[in-house]
Amino acid sequence: MIERGLSTAHRLQRLGWILVILAGSAAGSPAAALPQRGGELGAVATGDFVYVGQGATVVTLASDGAGPPEILDVTAPLPGLVRGLAIHGDYLFASWRTDDPFGGLALLSLADPIRPTWLADISYSASGILDTGGLTLVGTILYLVDGEIGLVPIDVSDPEDPVVGTPFSTFGLRAVAPYDATHLLAWGRNFFGQLLVSVFDVATPSTPALVGSHAGGNHFDVAIADGYMVLVGDGFEVVDLADPAAPDPIAAESAAAGFTGAIVGDRLLLGWEGAIHVWDLSDPADPAELTPVPAPADRARLVGPSPAAGELVLLTDTGRALTIDVTVPSLPGVEHVLDLPVGVDLTGLATAGPALLLSDFYSGLRTVDAGLESLGRLDPPSPLPAFEDVAVDGSLALLADWSFGLHAVDVSSPAAPVLLGSVPFGFATAVDLDGDRAWAVSSTEGGFFVGVDLTDPSQPQITSSTQISKGSDVHLEGDHVYVADENAFGVGGLRIYDVTGATPLEVAHYTLCDSAGGVDVEAGIAALACHDGELHLIDVGAPAAPTQLGVYSDPGTFAQGAAALIEGTHAYFGHSGGVDVVDISDPTDPAMVDRVPLSGGVRALDHAAGGGAWVAVGRGGVALVQAGLFTDGFESGDTSAWSTTAQ
Repeated sequence: MIERGLSTAHRLQRLGWILVILAGSAAGSPAAALPQRGGELGAVATGDFVYVGQGATVVTLASDGAGPPEILDVTAPLPGLVRGLAIHGDYLFASWRTDDPFGGLALLSLADPIRPTWLADISYSASGILDTGGLTLVGTILYLVDGEIGLVPIDVSDPEDPVVGTPFSTFGLRAVAPYDATHLLAWGRNFFGQLLVSVFDVATPSTPALVGSHAGGNHFDVAIADGYMVLVGDGFEVVDLADPAAPDPIAAESAAAGFTGAIVGDRLLLGWEGAIHVWDLSDPADPAELTPVPAPADRARLVGPSPAAGELVLLTDTGRALTIDVTVPSLPGVEHVLDLPVGVDLTGLATAGPALLLSDFYSGLRTVDAGLESLGRLDPPSPLPAFEDVAVDGSLALLADWSFGLHAVDVSSPAAPVLLGSVPFGFATAVDLDGDRAWAVSSTEGGFFVGVDLTDPSQPQITSSTQISKGSDVHLEGDHVYVADENAFGVGGLRIYDVTGATPLEVAHYTLCDSAGGVDVEAGIAALACHDGELHLIDVGAPAAPTQLGVYSDPGTFAQGAAALIEGTHAYFGHSGGVDVVDISDPTDPAMVDRVPLSGGVRALDHAAGGGAWVAVGRGGVALVQAGLFTDGFESGDTSAWSTTAQ
């Protein structure tokens, strides 16, 4: 069923229109989010262009084989992370899912193939819990998998009037692809980490029937060839499908790893550890490893054909798109490399003049401009990349690397950040920076709060170490450092340290919120984001005697608090469902202005140069939220002070 009756706010989000109040913003005006960019790689489909589901958006890539791939367009965000894409004529179907879990299916127009445009939502179930996964198109039947519902056939002979068929009920499916003219393969991982592959007979397209299955090991994806499939993950397994109803494992290799793979001719290509690894499958029962091809293909996540003949597009968790020449499958050649917008898993951010610095979990530091267009990147060497946060002061940035420690970076030229020096600090989680001194916390195996001397940034030095419970956030304000601490290895809350001496002195421990995710301080007020869904406003005018002023919560919804930011009379409360904008003009009686749902849990907040808050949404990318934006698009009073901006 097509649903066209969306709220005006949702329509505006789809269209990417934001009405910005330039003057006279009312205290109760709702907030809105500019379109998100970046995020997890969820799906790829190829038509005239390559369409990539990144975060909650669809990215249009041009790749003609003659030059580097080019980003042509990024759509306004869907309500959740894109999980599947399928092209049918002048239409693009996109499935999406949130962390709730809830999901849906959107119909986009490709009348202009460069700019997919949302047309409608397709309701495929009345259930209040949707675990939407991938989709594939066979003829005029769109097959969608849902981890709670099963395999759903949808007749899209008329894409604008789809007919949803009766699902085949099963659990745990995440992805689906055709095997041959009458069979589909659908798969997902179970609670034990095994990949389970189901074989469906679709000779009668509207009534799929389960005819076979196979349980793999610690695998993540399936590559399909004529007569067999390869389960890819911690090693790979070749499974004969001569009889699709009786999958028969015929070979396994434990030395080859990958999250996804592509079969070209009789060659299996895997992207991992700085290379494209090539396996000869001319005899599928006896795979033979060939010479790997050096390439920045670490953590390859998606692979699909390019519109150019003999070319693949490989997409990685490190935020790269590679075009691969496979005209000779045994010798794949990397033609071009493109940085995807923003990054893939955004954990922290910091404004640096007109630029925005981002910590991307698997790659390191990304720099973008105010329009979220890529400027530069730095991928510091790390034993197991897991970058958690970034802070900046002037031209010096500090990057928290969970698996190693702290990296000092020169960002005087945001397009070309330079690594200056590093210092070990295991499980580094959050940082703050002021001049030549910095502070950091860790969050694993018992937390620590450390001071860092950056007098010589080529040789950062840990100057002090204090045990805490499990550090979540750290904020330097004047002569005091405020640490948001989680209740894990002791009572958490807000710890306040006097840092005027050589060794930090804890002067207060606020425990009315005993497990905190984020903290900000402005004008003597601390905003503490609590894991129980509350935002505590605390008088810290006398840091040694913090006093609770007020507590904000939304009793109708539980959302785990993760980040806080104060901007004048508003506080931004980042949580697992998005951002609440809170009126704190009277801090003893904080009140919601609006809730801005985002396609993932909030990881970090920072001030935007033009007002509002930049939001790191983890796998959802980056968004800008501003108080005082009318999301309904209507105002009965004088609008002469407004401007309209199309994003």
